[in-house]
Amino acid sequence: MSNHKLSVEISNYLIGNWPCSASQIVEGIGLSLDNRSKINLVSYHLKQMNKNGKIRLKKIGRNLVAWPMEIEKIRVLREFMEGML
Repeated sequence: MSNHKLSVEISNYLIGNWPCSASQIVEGIGLSLDNRSKINLVSYHLKQMNKNGKIRLKKIGRNLVAWPMEIEKIRVLREFMEGML
């Protein structure tokens, strides 16, 4: 699978199933969990998408948890609206 195709597949999975960790994404897109290299590859792509501003990442324990940037914008908007009331 090419890098671009993998990034698109990760992004599509993340939009439908957020928040999720790298291992959940690996399992969700049908890659094998038999070795750590697939999880590291997905983690690399998550870090690149975070760097490009497409997703948000948070490290919780040893896991990277990711969610789409659109959700982050909705969360910020909601906090702003609650502050106005």
